[in-house]
Amino acid sequence: MNPKSTQGYQVYPQSHEGEYNFINAEHVVYDAYFVEASEFFPGNTFATDATMFTLEPAGGAEPPEKVDPQIGPTVADIFTREFTKNPHRIIVYICATEDAKEMLRVRKFDWMFEKQNMNRLYKKINIKDRVRNISGAIIYAIDNPAETEIIEAAKRLPLLV
Repeated sequence: MNPKSTQGYQVYPQSHEGEYNFINAEHVVYDAYFVEASEFFPGNTFATDATMFTLEPAGGAEPPEKVDPQIGPTVADIFTREFTKNPHRIIVYICATEDAKEMLRVRKFDWMFEKQNMNRLYKKINIKDRVRNISGAIIYAIDNPAETEIIEAAKRLPLLV
């Protein structure tokens, strides 16, 4: 089963595992990549499956303000590729705060997640640290055997960020 099949951009895997890029309609190159994130979950059995997801315009370019309807299907494609490689993967997505637009990013990500019907395949736990104004999500496959442990760890995650 795949997320909703709306046309996304062509995804180009890069030379390093878990790295991709794509070019949007305005010719902006986006980097999408996963890095090891076990340090967020010390002592948890699933820690080695944890990765941090980043999506950003290449070279420090500013992302467009408007919602691009093709980015959602593109990210869904990338997630499907990663979960196919490791169905026990845990993806942590933290919205950048340096430009005070983290809530816009949260809304865009939530919209994309819902629009692509990704909740048929994955569960998403929203995380928020109001003290540090950090928002994001933890995403995992609906049949992940570590679900109970993931939920408990998510309750503690903002304290570790």
